[in-house]
Amino acid sequence: MDTEMPGAGVCWKLVRRRVADEMVELLLFYADMVNTRGYAMSWGRCFSSRNAYHCATARLRKQGMIARRADRRGPAQLIALEGARERLSDFYRAERFWSRKWNGVWQVLMYDVPETERCYRDALRTFLKRHRMGGLQRSVWVSTEDLRAEYHDLCEASQVDAYSFLMQARTLMGASNRELAAGAWDLARLRQGHRWYLDTYRNRMLAVQRGELPPESILHTVREELAAFETVTKDDPLLPRELYPEDYLGPDVLAFHGEFMRNVGAAAIRQWSALKATHTRHKPRRKRKHQQQAQ
Repeated sequence: MDTEMPGAGVCWKLVRRRVADEMVELLLFYADMVNTRGYAMSWGRCFSSRNAYHCATARLRKQGMIARRADRRGPAQLIALEGARERLSDFYRAERFWSRKWNGVWQVLMYDVPETERCYRDALRTFLKRHRMGGLQRSVWVSTEDLRAEYHDLCEASQVDAYSFLMQARTLMGASNRELAAGAWDLARLRQGHRWYLDTYRNRMLAVQRGELPPESILHTVREELAAFETVTKDDPLLPRELYPEDYLGPDVLAFHGEFMRNVGAAAIRQWSALKATHTRHKPRRKRKHQQQAQ
């Protein structure tokens, strides 16, 4: 049991959510791997304590995200239900956003909220984040989605129209649409993250396939890749494809993530199955010797 005091400023609600998210991702993408009953692999490696594991599974089962499937031929296994996919980030459904048609009209949200009116500022920031709006200036934000209905609802609920307004425009600042998108969402920085992810985890995948990593470190690599994928994609605005530069790597990242999961999962199962087979071959010999001594 951990006896250390929790660190100051830690949001345990977010920590618990991330633990649950990771379990869902592992079950959705690596179900065969994490349920492989080899002694080199266990759920205990994913959680700091047995209590953390049971809390995560109880929460997800209550939400209808996972279930426990019993099998007469072996121990019960956790499985992810269809509803668990709703917990994944929108980037897993990115093609739906990239392929949508855009009418060429920018939604422009402008606001000027006094520092004393924090509740209005917080409501607007939540709105900006939820709709992945890009910032042209400190208080000028843009989107390609028609947000008039959503903005109307926000005004009805929070009266933010006292300090903000939403307008539409086909041209802004004399820049092309691609130039506006590149500046509003810092697409150059986004590409750097994508490039780093691809270079780093292509090498890791090859190392696993070649057997260069010991079995006990494969799960760590899997969890690390899931976290890296989330980090480099969470700020992607998921714009219509026409607004991205020619060297945009988002589709490459999404495709490689699937390739990584397939190849690393298969390689891990092969290694753990081989270890388990070796362990099983030695175990009966000791048992027979013990029986002979008893007779």
